[in-house]
Formats: sequence, structure tokens, C-alpha cells
Amino acid sequence: MNRFIVLFLLCSVCSFSFTAKAQKGFGFTFYVNGKDTVRVEKVLTESPAEKGGLKPNDLLRQLNGVSLLNKSVAEVSKILSDAPEQSSISLLRKGKPLKVSLVKAFAYTYNRTCLSGNCVNGTGVAISKVNNNILDGVFQNGELVDGSWYLNGVDLKQKGTLIRRGQFTAAGERFTGIFIDPRINESKWYEVSGHDVTKYKFEGRNKFNGTVKCYADPEKKNLLWKGTFRDGEPVDYFHEYDNKNDLEWVYLITRGMKSSHSLYQISTGKLMGDGLIYNEKDGTWSGLFTMGTSRVAYLNNIASYSQIEEQYKKATQNSNPSGSSTASNKYAPIQSADTEGSKSARIYLYDRMRTIDGAMAPDLRDCQKDANYGINVMRMSKACGRVSKYCTDLITLINDYLKKYENITPPEHLKDIKERLSEAYRVRSEISK
Repeated sequence: MNRFIVLFLLCSVCSFSFTAKAQKGFGFTFYVNGKDTVRVEKVLTESPAEKGGLKPNDLLRQLNGVSLLNKSVAEVSKILSDAPEQSSISLLRKGKPLKVSLVKAFAYTYNRTCLSGNCVNGTGVAISKVNNNILDGVFQNGELVDGSWYLNGVDLKQKGTLIRRGQFTAAGERFTGIFIDPRINESKWYEVSGHDVTKYKFEGRNKFNGTVKCYADPEKKNLLWKGTFRDGEPVDYFHEYDNKNDLEWVYLITRGMKSSHSLYQISTGKLMGDGLIYNEKDGTWSGLFTMGTSRVAYLNNIASYSQIEEQYKKATQNSNPSGSSTASNKYAPIQSADTEGSKSARIYLYDRMRTIDGAMAPDLRDCQKDANYGINVMRMSKACGRVSKYCTDLITLINDYLKKYENITPPEHLKDIKERLSEAYRVRSEISK
């Protein structure tokens, strides 16, 4: 059985719309059961439908001479929403043909009860007559523009389940401002600031454009991650927070892949390491970690801040008196001049690669679009030309590093750097074919 609520000009299934423009409607719900049945389900009190004489179980046949039969729910709802303010409905009531005249009215005059304050132009709390949703906040022309939305409320003391909080200044399924909705994922809340939000596209259901913050609670006390999205895909830097272990890790997202990992201590904001290798299988880090202005060590399998201090002490204790590491000590601190030089060069290398990746990302997307039109368009593409130059810069940068430091670069970093080099060669080759 298909059900549909006819309340507004847009015939939204929600009990409230989220635009500052007041909507008009007839104020009844209906369902379509089969090809030839459009049955009135509920008539709201004080609505145009009630005033015009419409009753539950009436079978609707025509609106202003246009048949409502053999149509889908969407088609019937569009006919009703597009109807002029003064309309005539032909129907059957207990087998007898009847005709009623209806005059549309603003939805806020009949689809809700104002529990307190001013629910038209001011601050108030309103409850829906259809599904007991509660809106609490600032209203303009009867529509909520800044406040909170609750499901299944009862009264002022029992408002129900909070599902959205923020500013609503858009039409249909798109919102602008701050938007938090745990229905995207039952255990998470999302805040999108100053950008569009399209429902049911991201993570399989919602599609974000702009800066997004994800929280574990509606009060925004426990930040889980934040990032910048374009058409539902993360771009630029992506931040994840491990509050239990006091760690924040940062990825550079390029072409959907994570690279250039950095690690910070949340409580102090101190950079613990840059250009680190992250093992997604066990959630640990490996690479050069900094504990102070001069304390640097290559550590493996780091999962918390306390482990950094513990492994640094272990590495210091296990190192031999001359300062060079033993063959069995994989955590030995880096103390030789050559290794310090490679460390500084590697930090610079990752920083430059991160900068080039960020600059190249928009041109790479445009180049891929141009490539879809054929090889000739791709050859003439300015975006592809810039990508090729970025790749050449990366190749030169990495080769210069490898000439000096390949033999003393830790294997995890060496593998990552060579993969980046190979990818730069591949992309440049594809563009130049």
C-alpha cells in the first residue's frame, strides 16, 4: 500500500518544510491502493480539506476535471500540488458521487499546534498534527529557519528524539548552514558549515560539498573526524581523532588515496611526526617521530602517544655507546650526520610532494574529463599539460632525493617514495602518448 501526505505546495512527506517561503496546501493525507483507488486517509483539523467537507475514506476521482485514477503516488501528488488555490474535487462517498470545493491555505495554519511562543514569525515550539514531529527555534513565515527538529514528540517536556540542529535555508533536499543528522549513521552526527548538503548520497546515503565534521554525540563534544568534501568524496587534508590515545592523524587525500601521513598530539597540538607510514590493518604508525626539539627516533607500530615515549626510551637504552644502532635494534634513534641529513631531506620531500599533490588535484580531475572526449582533446588540454609538468617536478624531486639518500632511507619510506615516483612516471606517460 502506497501512502502519501498532502500538506504543502511541494507535497512533502515531512510535517514541516525547511524554506522561509510559506507553503500552501489542502491539508489531507491519502494513499493509492491499486490503479483505481485514491483514498483519503486523514483530514487535518482546521484545514481547507475539513472546511470544504472532505472526509476520511472518500475515494477521489478528479481534480478540476483532471482524472486522479491509474496514476502513481508521485503523479497524483503533483496534480494536487500544482492545483490552483480554488479547486474542485470529484469523489465517491459510500458509492455516491459528490463534488467538494477547496481553497488552499498556508500549511502552518493547520498542520501544527504551537506549544509555546510565536511559531509564525518569532521564536517558538510547534508540534505536527500528522506525525508528532517537534520544531523548536526561530520561525519565518511559519517555517523553521534556525533551531532543532525532533521525532515523535509529546509536549514541551518530552520533545522526542533530536535528529537535526542548525540553520535551514534551502528547498527540497538541499540545506545550507550547519546540519547534523544521526540518521545518516545511527552512531554519528555530521556538521556541515556554510555548504550544501544533499541527503542520501554520502556513505551510500549522503553527499556533502564543503567542510564536514563528524561527532559521536549531538553536543559536538567528541570529534571523530573532519575533512573537505567535493561531491561526496574527500579531498585535500583529512583529519581523524583518537581521543583515547590523545592522537590526531592527518592524511592528504589525492585521487581518493591517502598519502603523506602526519601525527599530532591532540592535547598540545604538537607535531609528533611527518611523512609517516600508516598501517591500516592494525592502525599503527611507523617512521620518524619527534619528542622534543632534538629528540628524534625511527619507531615502528605506534598506536598511542605513551608508546612513543616508551619506545624512544627503549631505543635509547638499546643503542650502543658510539651512537650507531645495533643490528637487532629496529627502534634505534637516528644519530649519525648522514641519517639526520636524510631525515631532513625526507621531511622536505614529503612537504613538497604534499604541496604538488594539492596543486595538481583540480587539474587532474579536469584532465580526466578531457580524456573522455578522446586523445586529441586530451593532447590540447591545458589541464593535462599542467598535470604533466607537475609529474615532471615530482620525478625530478624524488630522483634528486634517491641519488643522495636511497641507501640509508628506511625501507617503509623507500617503498612509499618509489611508488610515488612510479605513479608520476605512469601519469606523465599516459598524457604524452
